[in-house]
Amino acid sequence: NTVESAFYIPGYGMQTAAATLAGNALGAGDERRIRDLGRMILVVEVSLMILSGGMLFWFAPEMMRLFARDPRVIALGATVSLIFLWKRNYLILHLGDSRIYLCKDRKQRLLTTDHSDGRNGLTACLGSFPFRRPDMQWGRIWGKGGFLLCTDGFYRKMDQELLTLLTPSQVGSEEQIEKRLRAIAEASLKKGERDNLSAVYVMVR
Repeated sequence: NTVESAFYIPGYGMQTAAATLAGNALGAGDERRIRDLGRMILVVEVSLMILSGGMLFWFAPEMMRLFARDPRVIALGATVSLIFLWKRNYLILHLGDSRIYLCKDRKQRLLTTDHSDGRNGLTACLGSFPFRRPDMQWGRIWGKGGFLLCTDGFYRKMDQELLTLLTPSQVGSEEQIEKRLRAIAEASLKKGERDNLSAVYVMVR
């Protein structure tokens, strides 16, 4: 988590700088400057995060050694499930036991493979040794759809039929998405789940 957080700091800094510069331009009534700043910050921010994300993936062991000396901590690493969306194309990078689902009106499809032994033990993760490169998957989404990114605590006791709550025809707003994710999480809690329950849903229209 410390390694990952360190790579977020430049992004947060750019976010603060962008808000300040845009606020100054807005106060001056300079719409052209706001548009130019938006384009510039977008290019810089995306490039910076792609670069830092690439370093985090391809040099994970070296990054872990910067923050920990205990071999057991270094070997633990962390799970990661990332999805990059560009228009209707997507790229998935995955290691660990979190999951990414593609939700469509007719079916829900698991896009990632669990790297676990089925007993809460990881067989591969970010920063693990020997180093393993993340699974990579390209794809394109046609029509309306959504991506569910979730931890093992969220899906382990989840009734797969509950995923139908997240089909594009069933959700139309962020409020609906939040309510349905909360309903799925609460159902898992009632079944005795005690692990971390985290989930993010991204709609593609």
